[in-house]
Amino acid sequence: MRLAIVHYHLNIGGVTRVIELTSDILHTTQTPHVILTGLTSSHPQHRQVLGLGYTPPPNTPPPADLANALRHTATTALGAPPDVWHFHNHSLGKNPALTAIVAHLAEMGEQLVLHLHDLAENGRPANHSVISPCQKIYPFAPRIHYAFLNSRDRKIFTSAGLPEENSSILPNPILIPPPVAPHRNLTPTHPILFAPVRGIRRKNLGELVLLAALAPTRSQLAISRAPLDPTALATHDAWQHFAHKHAIPIHFDVTDRLPPSPETPAHFDSWVHHATHFVTTSVEEGFGLPFLEAIAHRKPLIGRDIPHITAEHSHFGIQGGQLYQKILIPADWIKPTTLARHITTTLKQNHLLLHRRLTPTHIGAVMENLTHNGLLDFANLPETLQQSIIEKILVTSNRHLPQVLTTSGTFLLTDWLTAAIANTTPTAHPEQLTPYSTLAYQEKLTTIHHHLSQQPATTISYLHAPAILTAHLTPSKFHFLLSAAESIPQSLTTPTP
Repeated sequence: MRLAIVHYHLNIGGVTRVIELTSDILHTTQTPHVILTGLTSSHPQHRQVLGLGYTPPPNTPPPADLANALRHTATTALGAPPDVWHFHNHSLGKNPALTAIVAHLAEMGEQLVLHLHDLAENGRPANHSVISPCQKIYPFAPRIHYAFLNSRDRKIFTSAGLPEENSSILPNPILIPPPVAPHRNLTPTHPILFAPVRGIRRKNLGELVLLAALAPTRSQLAISRAPLDPTALATHDAWQHFAHKHAIPIHFDVTDRLPPSPETPAHFDSWVHHATHFVTTSVEEGFGLPFLEAIAHRKPLIGRDIPHITAEHSHFGIQGGQLYQKILIPADWIKPTTLARHITTTLKQNHLLLHRRLTPTHIGAVMENLTHNGLLDFANLPETLQQSIIEKILVTSNRHLPQVLTTSGTFLLTDWLTAAIANTTPTAHPEQLTPYSTLAYQEKLTTIHHHLSQQPATTISYLHAPAILTAHLTPSKFHFLLSAAESIPQSLTTPTP
């Protein structure tokens, strides 16, 4: 069986890691394959097809011509047309051409795997505005198989009409490195909390800054990489400037730039090796790689729970770390009129981009949902309000007021954080990651491909795409960090010295 894998790029990131691991797995099974993206890459299986990237060049050919270019490039690389096309995030909204190419190939009767890591409907209103004019976003037929990272996303699609037999849960594969002896210079009094992520908005950078401000003395937090997107980079840099201004011990974009300790390398593996803990504050993930990577690297994980992710892990008896559900701050630290203004403005921006009508009832339901017995969850606030909260907490008399909500109860955040950092024992072991092994991934991928090869060509149908968006627009799912970004105050955009 010949396979063509299609994505926008092979830049550093979670999807790229999955594609590269998939290529390694296909090599072990001697499966001919090619990787097609819009940008250049040094990967030996890669071929470039202009027009597939996030920003298509001027005069990009129509989707049907791009599909022919894909077919020609894949056929040249493989010696024959591919039997299966494996698309990653075709509906992300970064390039509507990829969405149209999938529809074209589907209607040509091709066998397709549509691998959805992220959704434009889930907290990406600007992305969704790009694909919303498309009438054919989600094709389905026996020869089209959807691969989801979690049960939540799969249920949304099956509720919108996708037959269950046309979909599978395909968790990302996790590599387990060999054990490495602790670095001789590290002691329990010098914790290094490493966030192995690119600092985009949904990673909730403000909460990392908050944790750094309240962590025990000599604790150090570090974020792996800066975003590539200029808009996301502006938010990242604003937080970097804010932390520097207030002398909060957190470092940004450390990989290949700053070492974790003197006379040590600055590369990613060095940070992983020297970290005493992994930390995550993300408010939304499709897979939640840090939860399992912490286990693979034998590191304790602390941070914010993402229930639909950790529920998947708990099916296999995996406890993902020392996690909290919310960081609670007094609601009266923010004027009700101020919060209401932010909510209304953000909802208007979201609904404008999503081409949906906003009602006063919806605004009221969102406002009611944000308050919890006179408390607010720090994460679900816009960056300007998060910054004002951190400035209040930096005043000594306020330091012990934030609380943390966990499955075991509510505690003072300072006490919980001190205890969590003092605990250096992981909550799970690498041996428990067998369901996420490359072998398990290979078996599931082979099953999907074999299933597709048995299916006849039939008429193509399309899901009612607005139903996917509606499922993500309930008041309980509103989140500031999954919304259209507010403008960044000029005072916070000054470059860090």
